[in-house]
Amino acid sequence: MIGPSPSTLRPRGRSGGPPGALFGEPVASLGERVSPGGPLRRRLPLSLRPRSPKISPTRIVVAGDGDRVDGKAFNRSGFPEGRAHDTTASRRDSRHPGDVSALSPLRANCTVNSGVLQIPAETRREMLRFMKLHREIERRIVLLYRQGKIVGGVYTGLGQEAIGAGSAILTRPGDSVFPSHRDLSAFLIRGMSPETILAQYLGRVGGPTRGRDGNLHMGDWSLGIGAFISHMADTVPVAAGVALSHKLRGEKHVVLCYHGDGATSRGDWHEGLNLASVKFLPVVYICVNNRYAYSTPVEDQMAVERVAQRAAAYGMPGETVDGNDPEAVHRAVAPAIERARAGDGPSLVECRTWRMTGHSAHDDASYVPDAFFRDGREHDPIRRTEERLIGGGVLTRQDVEAMDTEIVDEVDRAAERALESPYPAGEEALMGTYAEGGWPQGAPEAPGSGGERAFRGREGGAPREGALRW
Repeated sequence: MIGPSPSTLRPRGRSGGPPGALFGEPVASLGERVSPGGPLRRRLPLSLRPRSPKISPTRIVVAGDGDRVDGKAFNRSGFPEGRAHDTTASRRDSRHPGDVSALSPLRANCTVNSGVLQIPAETRREMLRFMKLHREIERRIVLLYRQGKIVGGVYTGLGQEAIGAGSAILTRPGDSVFPSHRDLSAFLIRGMSPETILAQYLGRVGGPTRGRDGNLHMGDWSLGIGAFISHMADTVPVAAGVALSHKLRGEKHVVLCYHGDGATSRGDWHEGLNLASVKFLPVVYICVNNRYAYSTPVEDQMAVERVAQRAAAYGMPGETVDGNDPEAVHRAVAPAIERARAGDGPSLVECRTWRMTGHSAHDDASYVPDAFFRDGREHDPIRRTEERLIGGGVLTRQDVEAMDTEIVDEVDRAAERALESPYPAGEEALMGTYAEGGWPQGAPEAPGSGGERAFRGREGGAPREGALRW
């Protein structure tokens, strides 16, 4: 075996604990590094902020009983209290994405009871397991990084595990996801193994990029996972394009596209949402609003109170939910997926959460106030979910402990196999980048006529033949 034994890869000391525990050092010490006498950022009181244009309640959905927008009280469905879905507003088409009356609260594996989406016990247990697996893999990645076995950037979703777990678990075969760099649970739910993820971070051939790239710059289209790149919001219009291909083929598939709050400040985010809305595309945009775009607070990025309010400009429903509650995420994304699958267009779901580390492992987050991390620890999604499931009789404390042990053992084995995976050979650097092998006999001279172009790649170290279609 190459490298330390799996037991030495387990976090020790302050970083120890079961998969449900927060990273000890990054969380406990980051807030303490803020200078006690340093100024803390304070948001302007509402009375001093510029007023936003009035938004029709039929064009925006905001979550949270008692929320108020332009002086109107909203219930969780996003409609004014005591008022049914408003379908009287003038629209150019009854199936326009702005027609929020098309939203259905039903989901194939869920039932509705007294207006609340009921989630099966098995789904609730699986969401907790994926959250814990997400955290344990990233815990191991941080340790390997500190040991010098991982180079480059390390970006974790510590404290944000509920968002991917609560949403991606709703996808079906044929659907696809475009995760961002803190959405590891979405990779896991779609079928990417812990060993493959660790090999990717270690730069080994066992990763999806076969050592050509690191961290979460990876995808696997056979699993319906679109590859993520560094440029925020770049996958937003790409996800719209994939959704368009489903629509043109008459397929009932849906695309989930994850992005951060910072991505909504880029032009390609707006272009992607506009295209999705105009073409009624089956895509759900999930904003992971952890309140910081690197070091820029969200209030310095936009004048609106919620990212979800931006959906109204594109005629699609938007909803803001507790991103540290996998069941709240699940209940918000389920109707958005069903709406997209029914051909009624895109939706925007904003999941408000806390970023419990710096932007990456090399960022000490000295610009983040102490109180931010305290609040995040109090809302730890794994601890909250454990308490809810135990209190509701879905799991026992012994069940949770057994789950923790199983996950740690699984990641131990995955880390051992990933460390045994070889580094790529130098001559493989350009393989898989360009078509290779020349034109096959009888092939047309140019793409566009339904032909095939041969290529050679490597899989498991052995040459293989394939065809590149156009």
